[in-house]
Amino acid sequence: MLHQWRCMVVFLLVVHIVGIAAVPGPFLMWTGYNSLTAWSAVMRIDGVGDTIYDTMLQGDVRANILLSNFFSVKAGIAYDYSEGLVFWTDPLHKVVYKASFNNGAVDPVYSEISNSVEGIAVDWINNKLYWTDSSYNWIMVSDYSGDNVHTVVHTGLDRPRGIAVHPIQGQLYWCDLGDIAKIEKSNLNGDERETIVSESENVEFVSRPNGLTIDYDENRLYWVDSGLKKIMSVDIDSSFYTVREIFEEETFIFPFDITLDQNFFFVGDQNTGRIWAIDRTDTESNSFATFGTVNPIGMTYYSEWRQEKPQTESNCTINNGGCDQLCVGDPGGHVCLCKHGFMLASDESSCNVDNHHVPGHQVLLSTEDSVCRIPVDFVHVTQPVNEVCFIHGIQATAIDYNYHQDMLYVYDNTTKAIRRTSLREGEQFEDILTNMSSVHGLAIDWLANNVYWTDSDDQTIYIAKLNGLYKTRLITHNIDQPRGIAVHPDQKLLFWADVGSTPSIQKSSLSGRQRESLVSGEGLYPTAISIDIINNRLYWADSYANKIEFITFDATQRGVISTTSSTILGMSIFQDHLYWAEDLMVTDFDHVTGDITGTTEVSGRPIGVLAFDKAKQVLTPGPCDIQNGGCDELCIPTTAGAECLCSDPKSQTCTPVARCPIHFFSGSMTDSCINTPGYTCRFDCNEYFVPTTVSSLLCQQNGEWDIDTDSLCKLDISLELFLLVGDTQSDSGQIFHINALSPTLEYVPLPLIGVRNPIAIDFDYVTNKVYWSDALLKTINRASLDGSNMEIVVSVELEVPDGIALDTVNRRLYWTDTGTDRIERINLDGTDREVLVIGNLDQPRAIIVDNDEGFIYWSDWGLVPKIEQANTDGSGRRTLVSSDLGWPNGLTHDKTDHKLFWCDASLDTIEYYDLVGRTRQRLITLEGDDAHPFSLTVVGEFIYWTQWDKTQLQRADKSTGSNVVSVGHQIFERPNDIGVFSSSFSTTTVASTTKQRTNTPPPIMTTVAEEVETTETTRTALFSGHETLLQTTGESSTSFDNTVLTTTDSTTKTDDSSYAKVSGTEAVIGGGAGGGVVVIVIVIVCVAVLCKRRKATRHPAKNDEMYCDIQDPIVPTSPCKTVYDPKVGNVQFVYPADSNYNTDEFAPSAPPAPVPQPIPDDYTTIDNIYDNNYEMPVTDNPTYMSLRRE
Repeated sequence: MLHQWRCMVVFLLVVHIVGIAAVPGPFLMWTGYNSLTAWSAVMRIDGVGDTIYDTMLQGDVRANILLSNFFSVKAGIAYDYSEGLVFWTDPLHKVVYKASFNNGAVDPVYSEISNSVEGIAVDWINNKLYWTDSSYNWIMVSDYSGDNVHTVVHTGLDRPRGIAVHPIQGQLYWCDLGDIAKIEKSNLNGDERETIVSESENVEFVSRPNGLTIDYDENRLYWVDSGLKKIMSVDIDSSFYTVREIFEEETFIFPFDITLDQNFFFVGDQNTGRIWAIDRTDTESNSFATFGTVNPIGMTYYSEWRQEKPQTESNCTINNGGCDQLCVGDPGGHVCLCKHGFMLASDESSCNVDNHHVPGHQVLLSTEDSVCRIPVDFVHVTQPVNEVCFIHGIQATAIDYNYHQDMLYVYDNTTKAIRRTSLREGEQFEDILTNMSSVHGLAIDWLANNVYWTDSDDQTIYIAKLNGLYKTRLITHNIDQPRGIAVHPDQKLLFWADVGSTPSIQKSSLSGRQRESLVSGEGLYPTAISIDIINNRLYWADSYANKIEFITFDATQRGVISTTSSTILGMSIFQDHLYWAEDLMVTDFDHVTGDITGTTEVSGRPIGVLAFDKAKQVLTPGPCDIQNGGCDELCIPTTAGAECLCSDPKSQTCTPVARCPIHFFSGSMTDSCINTPGYTCRFDCNEYFVPTTVSSLLCQQNGEWDIDTDSLCKLDISLELFLLVGDTQSDSGQIFHINALSPTLEYVPLPLIGVRNPIAIDFDYVTNKVYWSDALLKTINRASLDGSNMEIVVSVELEVPDGIALDTVNRRLYWTDTGTDRIERINLDGTDREVLVIGNLDQPRAIIVDNDEGFIYWSDWGLVPKIEQANTDGSGRRTLVSSDLGWPNGLTHDKTDHKLFWCDASLDTIEYYDLVGRTRQRLITLEGDDAHPFSLTVVGEFIYWTQWDKTQLQRADKSTGSNVVSVGHQIFERPNDIGVFSSSFSTTTVASTTKQRTNTPPPIMTTVAEEVETTETTRTALFSGHETLLQTTGESSTSFDNTVLTTTDSTTKTDDSSYAKVSGTEAVIGGGAGGGVVVIVIVIVCVAVLCKRRKATRHPAKNDEMYCDIQDPIVPTSPCKTVYDPKVGNVQFVYPADSNYNTDEFAPSAPPAPVPQPIPDDYTTIDNIYDNNYEMPVTDNPTYMSLRRE
């Protein structure tokens, strides 16, 4: 598809005022960002909350710009009132800044943050600054100069964002919006950590917490939650935390920060650009204002009342509390801390140089003759990074550590021994295992104090205690050339890679049992592996394919993250970062954003990479903690309890103990079960499963039950005649089995793990497996109906798998991809993948296979919607229907009557095409403004379909379309595909899908920074030779100014169905107290906006307002070509009747004939003329004409 280019000239006035006197306040202060112009500012609205609220009601809010510049992102913001200082983070430049109200000076505080520093808070009593970093998952503290910086919290964090300080109580509060959202607190030095509210226990209290603020008079903590769309609060002056809901606003999309004064809350919504003022005593009294395209990010209320100081001076302000470096507040007074590279002495106030080889957070690199280190944040370090080598004279081909014992473990290839050493200076190596053969992998279980290693010559995985005692063979069967190895002690899992005759990546329990293959097949050669213990993913480097891939522990997700140019021998995970080494280069990859954040050169070629940090080895209780789990020698923690192994050869005094598994795939043993050899146990099946036997199970000496646990329970469903329906739910996906022979259509949710957005579904009656495409995961998957044998069938070069169809006779899978605009097929064994149809495809959606006639049929809902047919090899392509179509979604074949049925989500109709008579007939016109039929299938004399506005299935007579009725249970949230199947025959059925659209924006810091970088790159390309005029990226060159902006939207709370109009912007140059020199720089920025044609996910409903571009540079004479829908942010294309616009500009691979298309009859113009896409005022030359569908 070709891109459209539009060039917009924006005139911006940047005002610098030097020498502003201190501003007494109070005022609301926030950071704002304009993604269109890459302009960022610190802004304020003067007055108390009542005044600000009243001006919002009157529509006359004026904002002063305190500081602004281009190509920066001002994010988190905080201040010290008594010192006259304001602090903010800039994730684009990766710097924490401060500015003085007294002299206007802007200075960097700390310049080694990541691009995900989203929260900042000030301890104004002890003069300390705190910030969260969601990339490295830590919280830092610094003095105002930035000379002394310390990490106060760096374990157990998973995307920390908002942060607040209570200096009087000596407490630190923050929110974490990771997989389990929570609000936590600790002392100001990070000790005495406690969870206040957790999503795992109170889903109604916290979902996606963003900003935090504290009312210090009432001792209440408030947070704004974008998942709940609410303001919540908790009493922090009690040992019992009482959570209250304060305010709910359905129009919240991405409320990012919150602050308050005595009478009002203030909330900034980064997505809508709204700044809300909400009465604290009567939340129904609320209003909001917007300021053009400047969206708020961080927010704080500048007031002396907010930062009252105690009558007695803080200990830290008197001789720094006696501390050498950092003095922080504490409930008991104060505590001394040391900056990175120093450690606190025994007197708890002095800081001595840390003689530890690996101070702080480091990446360890083993080379041919040494072990070296570089900081984990080397990408963000401003000074040149040089590795520091602290161990010499060894060739460590495998490396790991035990943080809690302060020990480094290596396999030294020169001495053929596993050795260990303390990481303090002056310590020597100790050989713990000698006469080794060919060790390629080493892994430490820091909970049970065991070491695992692979030996490719012995074709064995070994285990021993950390001191080398009780060495024994753990895995010897079905293993060829084991290489990398990793352990997950908390989940009690062992992983390893095998590059032998049948390459694979496998996992097992820590005792080596319950083995299963995660990845296998030809072309696989995993030379290095690493596990993400937070997100339960395994990463590996494949030297044959020169790529790095990942797979989840349950094998439900797999993907390629990067390609490489050479063999990778070492890789390691730290928080959101994956590090790997190739040749003389170390790469830092952000596995959350999917971007390579940077690289650094090293002098020696790394053969091992290891991220060293306490956060990687969290201590949790386990079955081997007390008396070695009752074992004589080796204690192995498993989910079934402690297992005991004996050394090889076995000692006479050692008794091995095996334990039979407590949990199995479809059930578990009863609570009273004793799972050691010789005992019998009973079992219970999981929900929707029924037992296949009433027998008890005997635990055998080998630790296995005498009955195969896979056969104990079966899914309680009938396969005689059934429906499968995919449903996209709020936080996951579900595929339902519905008994078509049941009068009430009884259902069972299939126990499939990891389903996110199931779109297309099919069933293989030969293997009794369900196939589905997942548009969010970009995969095509299959599994048994009971959830076992789950596999990823296709994941490579797959973008939006919209439709799938099985040829169960010839054992092939067909699919459509609306991202690549192709139709492909592959054998069910994964071989012979081929592209069947490419070119003149726009949005291929549903697909079905007719084995009897040798045809495939598919629908296309693109610019020229149509339904087509081809032979199963892609030849003989022909169009069946091409007129009077909107969005042809679902498609099904009634073989009995030789009819092809489809549903149209734009016209809200169901129609059919007679394949014999070549005639077309409309069967049903659905009621409602936005029915959105999605998929359909034929069952006997009825047609069933799914509809997005219905929670039940819909049914009608297939011959007449009469008797439309909702049937079955109300179980759906957004039902997608539907198909009818039987284990005794194959029924061809298919449905449609849609591109997934998310309403939850990603973390703003990374996204905004990326946008600025993209804008700046475009600017340089377009204006090469004008760098002097446009070079405005430095913060330190900018000081406070006092530009005034008026609101472009100011209104009380209204129904969002009425879309707010833009009234214009005003810039007024104002003088500051004390005068000063005014420097005015007029910058003319021409921003080239790449407007790629976006594929819409819904047709505009009736009475939706649309915006039609009437001055498109590609077709300047076209009166109406681009229509913008503000409610969903999508674009559709319509053409005037006299247009000669050729659609092959959008499909250059197979240009179709020109297809002029008039504006649809149900669109009529209305009076308002403005550009609502960019929310900018339109003068006498209107760019957008507003349309409304009647």
